[in-house]
Amino acid sequence: MFNEVQTNTKYVEFLKITDANFNTVKSTIDDIWLTLKDKSFVTESEVPEIKFTKLYKSDNDLVLYETIELDFADLRHYLNDLIDRGFNQKGIVDINNYNMFEHIKIDIPTDLGMSKEYEDLINKDWQQVDELFTNLKASLIYFGLERK
Repeated sequence: MFNEVQTNTKYVEFLKITDANFNTVKSTIDDIWLTLKDKSFVTESEVPEIKFTKLYKSDNDLVLYETIELDFADLRHYLNDLIDRGFNQKGIVDINNYNMFEHIKIDIPTDLGMSKEYEDLINKDWQQVDELFTNLKASLIYFGLERK
C-alpha cells in the first residue's frame, strides 16, 4: 500500500514518496471513519479532520525538519485516536487475537540525514501502518461493517 524509500533515494524523491504515503494514510483513515459513521458507530461530529503538511516544495530546511517531525507525530495521534474511539470504545476487537487493538508506536524521525538507518526507520513506520490498516479493515469485514 505504501511506497518504500529505497537505498540512495534522492532527497527530493524521498519528500515526494513521503507526501504520497501521507496522502494514502489520510484517504484510508477517512474511509475507515466513513465506514464507522455509515454503520452508526460514530457520529459526524466524532469524525476528525485529518491534515498533513506537504513536504515537497518546502524551501526552508528548518521548517521541513519540524514538519516531518510534526507529520509523524500527527500520524501516531490520528491512528491511535482511530484505534481508541473508532474501535476499542465501540467493542470492535482485533480479530487476530480478539483483544482490544493496541496503540501503534511510530518511531518519529529526529534528523534529516538520508542514511540507511533513517530509510529503514521510515520504511518500518510505513510497514507498521500498513499492517494496522490491514488488521482494522479485517475486523470491519469480520464484524460485517465493511462498506458496500
